[in-house]
Amino acid sequence: HTNGKMDAMVIEALKKSIQPVIVCGTHINDALTINLAADAVFLLQKSGKDASLLYILPEANSFGAGLLTTDAADVETVIEKMESGRIKALMAIECDPLMECCQRPRLEKAFKKAKLLVAMDHILGPFAKSAHFFIPSATVDECGGTFINTFGLAQVAPKARMAGAPISQTGAGSHPPREFNPTVAGANLVTPAKALLHLAGKDHLDFKTLLANAHTAFSTAAALKHKPADGIGPAFDSPVFSKSKHTLSQEIKSKTDEEDDNLMLVLVEWAIGTERISSLSPALIERAEDPVLSLNPTDAFSLGLADSSNVTISTKMGKLSIPVSLNENVVPRILVLPCHHKLEWQVLDRRCFDIHPQQIKIQVEE
Repeated sequence: HTNGKMDAMVIEALKKSIQPVIVCGTHINDALTINLAADAVFLLQKSGKDASLLYILPEANSFGAGLLTTDAADVETVIEKMESGRIKALMAIECDPLMECCQRPRLEKAFKKAKLLVAMDHILGPFAKSAHFFIPSATVDECGGTFINTFGLAQVAPKARMAGAPISQTGAGSHPPREFNPTVAGANLVTPAKALLHLAGKDHLDFKTLLANAHTAFSTAAALKHKPADGIGPAFDSPVFSKSKHTLSQEIKSKTDEEDDNLMLVLVEWAIGTERISSLSPALIERAEDPVLSLNPTDAFSLGLADSSNVTISTKMGKLSIPVSLNENVVPRILVLPCHHKLEWQVLDRRCFDIHPQQIKIQVEE
């Protein structure tokens, strides 16, 4: 598909299939594409096919976060309200907006207007360093937790080990302290859930009742005596399909000449080098590949780019320098860029957007 429109070839293949399964990513796709995937499955089922839909979610608890998120809670809305002064305080829990979000220069300006910034995390990142208060928290394997997986099942991740500071910290780079204590250094880290309860003036958390009150899909959770091994599943009254007006037979609208010249820049994750915890591991950093801008050789030829040449990508937020890598596996008209810790990719507008060739300039060595 291109810009959320299914082409005729894909439509025909779906019509001929017996048990079609549509797999749709959600990290970089826009709302139109995500809605269109649900519409396609709905129409296929209406035509008598045993069609299924699977959304691929970017994080372990993306489903749960989606159930608890309102339309007014997206990053763009939060930034606008901070810029206008309607939001004066912000608390970031186990996330770093300055590391994980685009438009970083705009975020930094908005945060400077806030009267209170609080970070609760197990990583001392850029936001935590700039916050007025930093609350260290235990990791998931040190405290356990609950998450809702891709299939909508609320599952429990048990505690795997005790929290504690590494010898490299307790020993200040040398031999660990030569002393005996009944406790482990750094074991007093509080879990994020307990910290939030304390801030809210409460001392108990009923997991099942919380789920039932958070969303009607989990209204049966409170009645369960035990958490099933596979997780607590949602109880939707009816299938959840999008309410968009797009159909499989919708024709692709014509584009202007300017739009036809555009390419699509897509930010992606790598196994090593993009995730913020692995980016702090010296052992993994040594094995991580250097970031490159991958594109099809056909597009490189039209842009006048050679393999390994350095280019500068310009946006309204700033500039990004990156070497080029020609890859025939990359779909034509698509530019693939990793969210690598060595890159200031946060100056880009979004994780997926159209870019004009004039925004890509070859660096000339002096």
